[in-house]
Amino acid sequence: MTISSGDVEAIVRMFEQSKWKELELRVGNSELFLSKDADGRASFSSTSSSTAPQARAASAPVVAAAVASTSTRKEAAPSSPAGGNNELPPGCVHVSAPSLGTFYRSPKPGAPLFVELGQEVTEDTELCLIEVMKLFTTLRADVKGVVREILATDGDLVEFGQPLFVVQTNG
Repeated sequence: MTISSGDVEAIVRMFEQSKWKELELRVGNSELFLSKDADGRASFSSTSSSTAPQARAASAPVVAAAVASTSTRKEAAPSSPAGGNNELPPGCVHVSAPSLGTFYRSPKPGAPLFVELGQEVTEDTELCLIEVMKLFTTLRADVKGVVREILATDGDLVEFGQPLFVVQTNG
């Protein structure tokens, strides 16, 4: 059993109207963490040995992070959500969506893009925003390297765990 996008939207609405400061919910293999503190962190840990990037609020009071039992960053995956090949060149990693939502390459319409192809990034470099119901999550690189591919288009609806960027981590 997983949490559907409609369930997440309803839970977020209820959470925003509540006096609660944090909410942690586990349903089957899905986990949802909500916090009204921009520096809030999930108290649960992923079953994967690598850590998923933490969600941070870009301009909203509620931070939402959905974490499943697999890491959002993968060395290689057998296939992409569209069924294509998702093999990575040696020394590259995927930076994947921390939640479902709309993918934005810039902080607002007409603003410069967060990153370009070939750009060097550090762990704290902002790559994009993911928006769900007016809640914006900043996705940070969490690795040091060079952006080799951008796998989503501005305005695309992306799914949790969907690879969004390919970053080459070795020179």
